[in-house]
Amino acid sequence: MPGKILIADGSITSRILLKAKLTAAYYQVTFVDTADELLAHVQFQSPDLLIVAEHLFQEEFSKRLRKLVTYQNQPVLVLQSNYNKKQRLVAFRNGADDVISHPVDEPVLLARLRNHMRGHIAELDLRDSIQTTDGFGFSEMSSQFALPLKVALFTPHTNALSSLDNKLEDLGCYTISRYHPDCLTSLADAPPQADIYLFSIAASDTPEADLLRLARLSSEPSTRSCRILAYLHKPNPAVTSSLLDLGANDVLDADASLEELAHRLHSQAQDKHRIDEMRAMLRKRLDAAMTDPLTGLYNRRYAVPFLQQQIERARLSGQQFTVMLADLDHFKCINDQHGHAAGDQVLTHVADKLRGALDAHDMIARIGGEEFLIVLPTATQDKARNIANSLRRLVREMPIRLSDEMSPIHITISIGVTFAPHEDNKTNPCTADALLKHADKALYRAKSLGRNTVTLDMRSAA
Repeated sequence: MPGKILIADGSITSRILLKAKLTAAYYQVTFVDTADELLAHVQFQSPDLLIVAEHLFQEEFSKRLRKLVTYQNQPVLVLQSNYNKKQRLVAFRNGADDVISHPVDEPVLLARLRNHMRGHIAELDLRDSIQTTDGFGFSEMSSQFALPLKVALFTPHTNALSSLDNKLEDLGCYTISRYHPDCLTSLADAPPQADIYLFSIAASDTPEADLLRLARLSSEPSTRSCRILAYLHKPNPAVTSSLLDLGANDVLDADASLEELAHRLHSQAQDKHRIDEMRAMLRKRLDAAMTDPLTGLYNRRYAVPFLQQQIERARLSGQQFTVMLADLDHFKCINDQHGHAAGDQVLTHVADKLRGALDAHDMIARIGGEEFLIVLPTATQDKARNIANSLRRLVREMPIRLSDEMSPIHITISIGVTFAPHEDNKTNPCTADALLKHADKALYRAKSLGRNTVTLDMRSAA
């Protein structure tokens, strides 16, 4: 995962030390002396991560950095000359994503860099996916998240309050549920739900077991979007680097102040909230791209690839499935007599009734003005005929009330049915387009026979 790192530090000793460690890990490292030089560099380059000396990372610098158009929320790590709790808090309040103090432990430094870069790249990919769906930005996103935060604290010391428990109680704005780590051992039991998973690891605990539990949380579908923070009761660089590489979002130890713990918890909650909103936005826009806005049914963009997938599955299983094209009869007359708004009401009402009459695994899409595609993946031919006739009767018999002042109107529907896969010959294989053509021919015959009719594709009837 090596990338480009921009370092602002005027200390020759610090530069030599960082360059040796980072270039050996195949990072591309660029050095500047001042905060202004760093800001100018970010404007024209795209570093993946910034490391800034503590004396350069002031509040005004942080504000200027985040106002740059070219700044893409790259992680900012502040480098302390010596460990100082008070100055660490100042750096965090000024917007630092992490603070690293000399003397720097190389494995921990590299693990933290990998951790921050991994998260940053994943967020950039998510942002690109969102903007690709419709070209819009992120104005829909909220910067606030609900309090109190749900923290699942895993500690073997359930019968007595540890110093960590007391710290969390003092913070407030957190609801803490305590669990023994062994509850994560059984794959049959779902992990508890929370915003943040907090591992309390004492010096006497077995770190290998905690590493396995953490790895499970970071890979489990129901929990991998949650944030994981580990708290070491005794500093242990080897365990810290392993935790970060196995999926922990952050690690701190008992030397950290209460305020730093509060900041790191809050920061993880903010990150989770932001990523969750971005994922929800992406799902919403993907759904919109595949959904007919009037009826809420799938649209052609979704339906045709779905149909092709069913063909491939049917070829593998050797089982047929059913394809129907349904078209409302004399729909133009409704638009002409009552207006297009009334026509939309009719389409919405019919779509709701058709969708409600089908099974959950069936697919229905609106693929034209008043035309619907229905796919029944598991129905036999006899059952498919019965379903088609049931749908026809359902539409014919339902009254549609356009307004309180008008009497209900009635409408009918014609349905063409075909079955797949049906290979005409080796040079004319079954495809989605071919199936739609066969279903459309059957629909045309239904219209020719007087409408309000179900007609089978001639190949299927044979």
